[in-house]
Amino acid sequence: MTPERLIIRAHEPADIAVAEAFHWAEFAEGLVPPADIGQSGGHEDHREYLLIAEIDSRIVGHAMLRDRPMRPWTSGDSMVVVEPYRRSGVARALLFQAIASCHRPLMRIFVRPSNRSANRLYDDIGFRKVGTRTGHYPDGEDATIMMTRTFWR
Repeated sequence: MTPERLIIRAHEPADIAVAEAFHWAEFAEGLVPPADIGQSGGHEDHREYLLIAEIDSRIVGHAMLRDRPMRPWTSGDSMVVVEPYRRSGVARALLFQAIASCHRPLMRIFVRPSNRSANRLYDDIGFRKVGTRTGHYPDGEDATIMMTRTFWR
């Protein structure tokens, strides 16, 4: 069940600090933080964008997406929903909007096999396992690589 007052929107510059705090609290192992949004690396085909989940003007989550040159997929680099909004439909709404926002025909994510709730969500939405990256996370846990088709044409 998605909260009625939920808004999913593109980020504004002031949102980056809040999203970065969520990111570091959830992904202390050093994944690419939202502060890197907008850095193109000099490639016209390189895009980074941040979607914000907001309830009653309070940021409750984000999804960070990245397009890189020569890749047929948009990378879902991180998605964070803060407590007490987990398991309320916020992540599902963010993920649907992320898929709709993609600039590539596929979306690729990495997920920890131990994150059962995330794996269930991705399965429910249509992501399929396409591989494993051994030892991807700093603690040695593998990453399950999952992909789905997007609405981009």
